[in-house]
Amino acid sequence: MADNTTPTTADTVYFTDLSADNPTSWAWTITPTTFSYIEGTDANTQNPIVIFNDPGFYTVELTATNTNGSSTETKVDYIDCSLAAPLAEFEADNLTPDTETTVNFTDLSDNNPDSWVWTFTPNTITYQDGTDENSQNPSVIFNQDGFYTVSLIATNDGGSDTEEKTDYIEVSLAAPVADFEADNVAPSVGMDVTFTDLSSNSPDTWLWEFTPSTVVFLDGTDANSQNPMVEFSEVGLYTVTLTASNSGGSDDETKTDYIDVSNALSVTVSADPADICVGETTMLDATAGGGAEPYTYLWTAVPVDASLTGQETTQNPVVSPTVTTVYTCVVTDNDATEVQDDVTVTILTAAEITLLNWPETLCNQLEPPVQLEATPEGGTYSGNVTEDGIFTPETAPLGWNVITYTYVDENTCESSATDSIYVDNCVGINSTNLDDFIKIFPNPNSGKFKVLSAVQLKNVQIINQQGKLVVSQKANNKSINIDANLQKGVYILRITLNDNSIINRNIIIK
Repeated sequence: MADNTTPTTADTVYFTDLSADNPTSWAWTITPTTFSYIEGTDANTQNPIVIFNDPGFYTVELTATNTNGSSTETKVDYIDCSLAAPLAEFEADNLTPDTETTVNFTDLSDNNPDSWVWTFTPNTITYQDGTDENSQNPSVIFNQDGFYTVSLIATNDGGSDTEEKTDYIEVSLAAPVADFEADNVAPSVGMDVTFTDLSSNSPDTWLWEFTPSTVVFLDGTDANSQNPMVEFSEVGLYTVTLTASNSGGSDDETKTDYIDVSNALSVTVSADPADICVGETTMLDATAGGGAEPYTYLWTAVPVDASLTGQETTQNPVVSPTVTTVYTCVVTDNDATEVQDDVTVTILTAAEITLLNWPETLCNQLEPPVQLEATPEGGTYSGNVTEDGIFTPETAPLGWNVITYTYVDENTCESSATDSIYVDNCVGINSTNLDDFIKIFPNPNSGKFKVLSAVQLKNVQIINQQGKLVVSQKANNKSINIDANLQKGVYILRITLNDNSIINRNIIIK
């Protein structure tokens, strides 16, 4: 018999011989043969001890023999073995790496796991050599210094197990590997050169040395800046050294004769200001240096700018382009060497003005002031009008009144629009017979009423007490129906007849 007929692949199974008649030899056969005898037992041991290596059913056969003969007992599918869950375990080949060292992890889990999940806390790591969190034996670089906790979950069909090792890896910061570059290795005297730190491993202090030391640091940088800006004061070759340091150490990078400073001709072109409104001017400037003086200047513009005409050979032309324009200046020195640079002068777009429902004709009698409106709001009015746009027909001269609305935007660009309002003396209609000439009914009303005229109507407008036009409706016969959604109050009804004469009446909205 066996002491356990449903073991896992991790369990030890003890077989006991129960044969009668005192056998003197034994022969055990187990099928399939994916098992192992342990503790010094074997197939001829009376009571063997076995571990089954694979899950599944096993048939066990025992042949017992003495001097009188032998007998065989077979038990088919006697052992039902299941897969044992893993026992997770692992190790690393380096427990105290720096941030540049690759650490190799080895899975030591028992019971044949077939999947793995590795977790690193904190997760500031990078997997190497094509491995990842699901590799059996991953390779890792730790990106930051500090302690890391490592966890492995090992799994097979029998289950899973987790092994976590707290603060298992202690990472130190790797010393920098110093490197740098300059944006110009062949500058002229007085040119700005920016140096960029390319050191790896996160240095936190820097020391720059220039030989010879005839340099000037610019833009608030100095010898301890990460990315200094430098101006070289003399012609010649300069050797540059960078020492980059962090808590892990330091490293030097020296580039001998790295910078070759010459007195080459150079020019910088600018405009002041570079952004202008239509109609404004700007001054161009070409600042030349190096080479052999004196210098000559030749300006061109794309597209062609008429305001540049006659100034093409001056150092500082004053121009007034109407569209965005690129100005190029070619500078020639006394040795006939040429260099050039350009600048773009941008024309800012002024606001587009819309005049909102300005009346064409007004009467100078019994006509309330009119509030003119335009967009964008915030501009000023000029002409026979107040600055905020109130036009008073009773005080305005008869005839055409020219009114201009001017708006200045956030870029101080000015735009304007002009229109005219005709003021009539409104003669020809006797106010005593208005009731016969013009009828309004009902009045008071709810905003829905009819206007009936003895002559043909041209236009009907409703104006509120603030002088704002709230309704405007064209007409082409002697009557018109009005249906307006208005608040309660008294309004002026301005009626324009076909001969452009105007009649004003009060209406009451209830």
